[in-house]
Amino acid sequence: MPRIIHVLLIREGDSWVAQALDVDIAAQGRSVPLAQKAFIQAVNAQLRLDAAHGREPFQGIPPAPEAYWEAFFKHARALEQTVVEGEDVVPAYMIRAIADEGALTA
Repeated sequence: MPRIIHVLLIREGDSWVAQALDVDIAAQGRSVPLAQKAFIQAVNAQLRLDAAHGREPFQGIPPAPEAYWEAFFKHARALEQTVVEGEDVVPAYMIRAIADEGALTA
């Protein structure tokens, strides 16, 4: 069954952060595409680690802090749902949204 991961893309200074909401995994890059690429690499690394230790994917990783959820639902504009292409162990879909830099403090 495909796993859906909600991801908030938020600008922080000169960088973009891709923060998963369902599991507290994040990555950053100098642009949205670079942040997304780094995020997919981080997710793949976590999934490989989980598989190597005989764990379910993302087992024991809590959701992101509430401030990110609030920014996602109150301040972000939705982007397309993306089929994630990558290594052999990546989730099937990533639902993305993008918010302004001040969304976490608003």
